[in-house]
Amino acid sequence: MELYNSSVASNLQVKKTMFYKIFYEEFNVGFSAPSSDACNVCVLWGNRIKNERNSEKKQKLMVELRVHKIRAKAFYTHMKGNPPNSISLCFDLQQVQALPKTPIQDAFYSRQISLYNFCVVPLNSKDPWFYTWDETIAKREPTEIGSAVYDYLSSMNIDNNVDTIRLFCDGCGGQNKNNHIIHSLMQWLYSKSPAQVKEIHIFFPVRGHSFLPADRVFGRLEKELRKIPVITTKDGYHDIFKNHGNVRLLGNDWQLLEIKDLKENFKNVEGLQKIKRVWIKKTVKRQMTIGCEIKASQYYRFDGNDPWQTLLKRGKRIPLTIDVAESIPQPVSEKKKKDVINLLEKQFGEEWTALPELQWYTTILLHVTEEPAEEHEYDCVCNEEDVGEVRV
Repeated sequence: MELYNSSVASNLQVKKTMFYKIFYEEFNVGFSAPSSDACNVCVLWGNRIKNERNSEKKQKLMVELRVHKIRAKAFYTHMKGNPPNSISLCFDLQQVQALPKTPIQDAFYSRQISLYNFCVVPLNSKDPWFYTWDETIAKREPTEIGSAVYDYLSSMNIDNNVDTIRLFCDGCGGQNKNNHIIHSLMQWLYSKSPAQVKEIHIFFPVRGHSFLPADRVFGRLEKELRKIPVITTKDGYHDIFKNHGNVRLLGNDWQLLEIKDLKENFKNVEGLQKIKRVWIKKTVKRQMTIGCEIKASQYYRFDGNDPWQTLLKRGKRIPLTIDVAESIPQPVSEKKKKDVINLLEKQFGEEWTALPELQWYTTILLHVTEEPAEEHEYDCVCNEEDVGEVRV
């Protein structure tokens, strides 16, 4: 538009609305920012189709891409559904927030303390719960995610007519899609759930198509965070989170549970990386809950013929409780300490340790601790290509 207006007389110049009307209505061309989070499978298969010269191979690629997209839509069809007598929840972990947040140029390439924010939100509600902690308290592994979900399920008010809880989350193996989470949900359903709740259903999206309601919540948070150039303390983040939902602090409002210990009682779900749906149900005999059974499927529209299984190891029972994990401070690497101290000195001066609001940094930065062990890297299921299967 600017190029056109600069080349014509003033009486021929037009507004952006005129360009939009002509290109959108006459040529069906929209104005938008380029996609920055496109599914790499869609992009890869699109390029393969574009460059393939063999008609048979090209047709096969087109079918695989179409099925991939249909499978992606099938997940959202389930998420948009509203089965009777059910509650639908979504949970996800936000992008790491940095402490201290500062506009100083050095912060761009400096190591900073990580603040974690995990969100659980009902699909039909605008009442998200934020479970937050920092890297000096705990990690971001199945123990933390499973404990937060367990606390939410145990704290929520469930109507007497609700018999099914549906959970939607992405397929990151190090956080959501792993046997530790499955085991903790089975234990909760058996020992902690209200009597009328009979089943838990879990849905995992197709890789690259995992935009969830929690992401909308994070979008609102990040929009507000962008307006605030300096956040020095954890409370600064917590105050912003409180503007959007209920904030629960690790150690005060909820505790880590030893959910990994449940592996002593339960077997693993085989082939979990390929699973798209999981069903967990109570086993009832003579009106008494005697256990839980599980079934999993690689498809959204097919339940499969696999039988229900208990996952219990021989001679084991589902424990009635899960132990609270011991609170063990997590060490910060010396390199990160050096970077954070450098940022604090440049922002507040060398006497920053005398400022009351920065005493938390003094505690974690100026005490000698052992070097942290290398963080365990989990295979992220969402990085696997989801093509080649013709069933949805």
